[in-house]
Amino acid sequence: MKKIHSINDYPMNKEVPYIFILSWNRPIYLWVCLDSIYRHTSTPCKIIIADNNSSDPLVRQVIEGFERRGLFYKVHLFEDNDPFRLKKMVDMYKEELGSYFVFIESDIEILPVENGCWLERFLLYMDANPNLACVGSWVYQKDFVSMEDAKRLYPDVDEEQLAFLIKINALMRQHNQEESKYYLLIDPHNAPLRLLMFRKSAYDRVPFGQDFQFYERFKALNYDAMISTEVVHRHLSLLNIFDYSAYSGQDRNTFFDEQL
Repeated sequence: MKKIHSINDYPMNKEVPYIFILSWNRPIYLWVCLDSIYRHTSTPCKIIIADNNSSDPLVRQVIEGFERRGLFYKVHLFEDNDPFRLKKMVDMYKEELGSYFVFIESDIEILPVENGCWLERFLLYMDANPNLACVGSWVYQKDFVSMEDAKRLYPDVDEEQLAFLIKINALMRQHNQEESKYYLLIDPHNAPLRLLMFRKSAYDRVPFGQDFQFYERFKALNYDAMISTEVVHRHLSLLNIFDYSAYSGQDRNTFFDEQL
């Protein structure tokens, strides 16, 4: 594992980063996500939300509520569900972006950072290491649901669907929190692309792809791609089995396989 020294000596970046949030349905998770950003972000930034044609009308109400709170720099409500939405949003604002930008999927909750702000931490990491292409956050591990519990909840649902709902095969389950807690940043970066800061110059050098592809492509170019153990998010999709049990893994996979 790679170790970063104390952040106390890092100079603070003065740029105002852009934060891109993508949403699609699941309004409960969207509200939690936006509320956590609203409450736990104290570093100046410009927040842009792009909704991929949600069919649940509550999504629009959630977005409007946080628009009234003044959370957003811009709101985009699209009429199609586009898996390349992040790329298109980055391209749309490319001339306005500084050195770094952030991507957030709307099924996360950002937890408080001790003595600071999660965004400030990410900026400090990036400033300290010019070779750092992206930095993500630690997944809160107490939300992991076991297959045994999943089967008890839904004994008649096939195991493939249950595995999807609890993300039983996700690489984030392989992190050992006890071993990693002594480091500020760890590699490999194998958490889902849910809360992630990119270095724009590195992002521009690789083809757009899925979360694991970014990591592999950055590493192939000898960039660093790491996870912060100080910045922690809850991956609310781990709780689909409780809140959105009809969420279809087969439909999701088919959608991305056809589009990417």
